[in-house]
Amino acid sequence: MAKLCCVAGSPETRVSKGIDQTLKKDGKRRLRELKLLLLGTGASGKSTFVKQMRIIHGDGFPRLERDSLRAVIYGNVISGVQALVDGALELGLPLESEEADSAAKLIKRLDDSEGILERIWVESINVLWKDPSIQRAFQRRAEFDEILPNSIGYFLDNLTRVADERYVPTDQDILYSRNPTRSILEYPFELDRVTYKIVDVGGQRSERRKWIYCFEGVTSVIFLAAISEYDLNVVDPFNGKRYNGLQESVALFTHLIRHPAFKNTSFILFLNKSDLFEEKVQASNIVDHFHQYQGPRKDAERGAKFFEELFLECWPEGRRLPAAAQTNPMTENEALVYVHHTTATNTENIRKVFAAVKDTILDKFLRQFAIV
Repeated sequence: MAKLCCVAGSPETRVSKGIDQTLKKDGKRRLRELKLLLLGTGASGKSTFVKQMRIIHGDGFPRLERDSLRAVIYGNVISGVQALVDGALELGLPLESEEADSAAKLIKRLDDSEGILERIWVESINVLWKDPSIQRAFQRRAEFDEILPNSIGYFLDNLTRVADERYVPTDQDILYSRNPTRSILEYPFELDRVTYKIVDVGGQRSERRKWIYCFEGVTSVIFLAAISEYDLNVVDPFNGKRYNGLQESVALFTHLIRHPAFKNTSFILFLNKSDLFEEKVQASNIVDHFHQYQGPRKDAERGAKFFEELFLECWPEGRRLPAAAQTNPMTENEALVYVHHTTATNTENIRKVFAAVKDTILDKFLRQFAIV
């Protein structure tokens, strides 16, 4: 459920009239550029959101780019299966056949950067994916020392199609593919005579030192947090300590909303991977990882509301959006927080959510120029 400020009239009509007035006033024939900064921990879904914007508001992915992404997907498959084999070993789950043991030895020798899938590799991967111990390890992947991309199950279930020599990645394949952002990427697109520039930066801890260079001129921050990581405990490669994935998101969100650069910046909080969260809570009790949770077991709606409140408790009290003021106009430079529950791999969900987000951003744009 979103917390949004609304004003009367069509946002598209008002922004068009407002831009005409602004252009006439200052004699400049240029489009206003709104900068949306994507922030969040690694694997929270930031890059997937950018891909959705390309599908929904851009030209999608041309054939040449799709062909190049095939190698990325093949690398995801190999590294994912290798992680499953290692994870089964960590959890004390021995493979249940000699055939699976032989397949594991072969797969462990592969280089995931080769960008190919040989037939014998595919046969070995199929053997492993059918092994009961690998299946149990996949169900317990939150216990692995390293994060296992959830997309590995999707690709292994579609391995016959993906491994075909005529394979061309579909939009859904591209959304599920994982290629960590190691630099600052920008994706501009135009809507209603306004240019939106989405800036995506790496979420891994080693990449966050670069974030400061993107803080200037930000219209809104879109912060993504994977609520499905509530039971994820991984080892920090820098200090060897274990940390909870969602608690790290809360800590990072708290740090950012208190950063001086964002004193007057509104935040749009995407509690992402809702589909995985709904699946997980049926088997993994929230209270085992967040002791303050008092809701019933297996209740995804109550659990999601709990995590929404957990993030909002971090928002400075003087800046929080009061429920009674949701339809009141924003004051100048008022920084608010808007919450949406999302599934970044679901195009229709993101289409609807961004339509609401766009209205919020347009309203802020109009107020910036005193048009409303």
